[in-house]
Amino acid sequence: MKCGFARADITPQPGITLSGFVARCNAPSVRVRDRLGVSALYIEDGPENLLVLSHDVLGVGPELLAMLNAAISRQWHSRIPEERRLFCATHNHSAPATVTLVGCGIIEPAYWQVVVERTVAAVGEAIAGCVEAVFRHDRITAPGLNYNRRKVLDNGRVVMTLLPDRPVVRQGPAWDDFLFIRAETPGGKPSLAS
Repeated sequence: MKCGFARADITPQPGITLSGFVARCNAPSVRVRDRLGVSALYIEDGPENLLVLSHDVLGVGPELLAMLNAAISRQWHSRIPEERRLFCATHNHSAPATVTLVGCGIIEPAYWQVVVERTVAAVGEAIAGCVEAVFRHDRITAPGLNYNRRKVLDNGRVVMTLLPDRPVVRQGPAWDDFLFIRAETPGGKPSLAS
């Protein structure tokens, strides 16, 4: 088995609106506190190749997903068909709009183009950097580390807070398990330096 990893910066310039909080009222961003990126993990196992992409955004909407798939297919369709691609997002509430939500950031086509171009660059770098690898994994349970933020109170109100001011009569499940995956060279050293 082989794998390659790469990361590309998708941080916009200040002035773009951000997604995730209606209370921002689409006000433009004023500074960059933390960089945003896209991570590409390419796994090659004979004819069964897999591409995992993770973007530091709220979500990848269907329009952006179509653009990303089209750009990746132009170069690597036979190597990584669409059904062998996994897209995910870190659910960042301080990134530009990449999914249509009313009042939660204004779609900026120029920013989407940057995301597409840098995603394609990261995929190319991950493929080019493919090395022999062994995967190891572990699952750790940490009860109480996560919580479901939707709680129904005794008066019927639904709140999204850790410690509501009224008794909770129902809440959704929380996932307490964390899966850790490590790619190593056959000699036991980390194979993904990025």
